[in-house]
Amino acid sequence: GLTGALHVNDDVTVLDVYDVKEKNYIKGDGLNMPFKDGEFDFVVSFDVFEHIPKKNREKFIIESSRVAKIALITAAPIGTKENESAENYLNEIHKKLYKKDHIWLKEHIEYGIPGPSLARDLMTELNLKVLIAGSNDTVLWTLMQSAVFINAKFDKGQQSLTKLNRLYNHIAYNDGTMNPDESYRHIVFGFKDYLQSKKAEEFLNKHDEVISLQNKVDIAYELNLHYINTLFEYTKSYEELYKLFVDKIKEKEVLQKTIDSLIKENDHLKTSIPFEEQDRT
Repeated sequence: GLTGALHVNDDVTVLDVYDVKEKNYIKGDGLNMPFKDGEFDFVVSFDVFEHIPKKNREKFIIESSRVAKIALITAAPIGTKENESAENYLNEIHKKLYKKDHIWLKEHIEYGIPGPSLARDLMTELNLKVLIAGSNDTVLWTLMQSAVFINAKFDKGQQSLTKLNRLYNHIAYNDGTMNPDESYRHIVFGFKDYLQSKKAEEFLNKHDEVISLQNKVDIAYELNLHYINTLFEYTKSYEELYKLFVDKIKEKEVLQKTIDSLIKENDHLKTSIPFEEQDRT
């Protein structure tokens, strides 16, 4: 539902499967939307397409197109070997940190993320004018997700992660690749309105400033530096905890010596001649 926060001057209706009490929210099924044909100017879905079982993906695109008057926009990861390897790698990191699969990555792996041409081909079959933009360089995306996973576990690095996100968004606001099929994610536009598609195409071409190699190196460097700082902070906190633990043991040892001494003294008194007898002797 973040679309509404970004488009404050537009009327945004959110459709999802959860029980949510919120203005302009409707609980429903993306395969059978409770809307009339062309009810909305745009129908958008972000990271939804890959969570739909393969047999229903065509129906989802058809239904999205039915409800859209101007265009539908579908953003989702694409199933390349590099992206599948990246997701498996991240899921393994998550399992090491949390002893369980990542809920969404697990579903990606089980359902299989859509192939690079699937959304495009399905929209083309519906006679839509299709435009594609690549989003997220896979290597940088993988590093960023790793940073998120680590900081969710060890919050010592939260401040540096916030700085890192700002750096990433500042430098890599368009971090796709020269070839969209080499990105982690596709943003696929399917236009019914030809004039609107031409405007969108001009806009995309004008803003097609692919992130430079130097900026990628800078971000990767900052990401790795962040890992080191995070682990260092965690190690420091571990050392502090260990020191506290050792101090507590020392305190316990001192206390135990005092207790032992008192017990010994008490035992001695119990076995010794009573004081009054000592006086008589």
